[in-house]
Amino acid sequence: MEMTTINIRFSRRWTGIVQHIIAWLLYAAYFYAMNVLENPSLSLGAALLAVMYCSGVFYGVYFILQHYFAAKRYVSGSIMLLLFYMLSSILSYGLLYGPMSLGFYYGEYLVEDHVFSWREFVQSLLVMHGNYTVLAVLYYQYRRTVRALTDRYRETQRRLLAEQQRTAYEYTTLSAQVSPHLMANIFDHWAHRFAALSPAYSDRVDASYGLMKFYMEAHDPDGPMMILLHDEMEAVRQLIDIHQQVSERRIQVVVEEKGNLMRFMIPPTTVLTLVENAFKHGDVYDPDIPVQVWVHVYDKGYRIRVRNKKRLARRPVSSHGVGQANLCRRLDIALGGNYVFDRHDSETLYEVTIRYRPEYVPDQEYAV
Repeated sequence: MEMTTINIRFSRRWTGIVQHIIAWLLYAAYFYAMNVLENPSLSLGAALLAVMYCSGVFYGVYFILQHYFAAKRYVSGSIMLLLFYMLSSILSYGLLYGPMSLGFYYGEYLVEDHVFSWREFVQSLLVMHGNYTVLAVLYYQYRRTVRALTDRYRETQRRLLAEQQRTAYEYTTLSAQVSPHLMANIFDHWAHRFAALSPAYSDRVDASYGLMKFYMEAHDPDGPMMILLHDEMEAVRQLIDIHQQVSERRIQVVVEEKGNLMRFMIPPTTVLTLVENAFKHGDVYDPDIPVQVWVHVYDKGYRIRVRNKKRLARRPVSSHGVGQANLCRRLDIALGGNYVFDRHDSETLYEVTIRYRPEYVPDQEYAV
């Protein structure tokens, strides 16, 4: 991809160089046709050399405009222009009249019996420098305008692409949402049907709907990005209760909370995701090594730790890593660089720790 971009840039630059060469050759033909009428002995080679000198003036002025005036270095740019004009004048005099004169121009570009005059020489320099300086300024402004229009066009294209992607994402998100009214009606219907048979089952249905509603609100694009740590832990306890009610064996889970959970915010379903992974991949029935959910709040942050014993089965439940990857991305967006996400994976235990502190300083406020 990078080599392709370089090749495209090289091709464009080479195309521009060829276009400039063709333009100056056409101008040389025009220059020769106009001046040969005054001096029939003017050769095409002399006209080409004269046009080369004029193009030097053009590109010299353009270079100074592009590297000094474009960078708003007006004083140094003006000094460079004066120096350039002085060197150009000295070179012009030396080639035509001075000791560096090639003699080639007499009778071909200059008339042989022409008497040298400083006034005419300075006038010719002013006309030549003025004409090609004006051309350089016009070309410089043209390039700036084209560049500005190109940048504006590219920015507009980027905005349109971003808007299309945002619209597509919004449509996909909205189309993937389950109607809360539909779910409420379904769970309400189940709750009423179970109420006559078993009030306990009716309560479980209500609890399941409450947890599902929590998930739906957490993944709503218009919903809150952060919720109270206290509310997150309420949903965690609700999830544990539901698993306990439907399980035939006693689930071994220890939840430990310290500090004021009303002081800090967290992205919704953060702890829920970790606890769900523990239920999915861990052994939740060992009383000696229970699932441990620790939430400790300190003066300047909090620490969350979820640890579980691995399920020692012949065919463990496969893990795709999508849940934790999405969780880390949401933490990046919501908490910025003020958190640390640690994972410790051994043969028998799996542990995840999230440490958060605004303007995070590692390991200064989190010692247990």
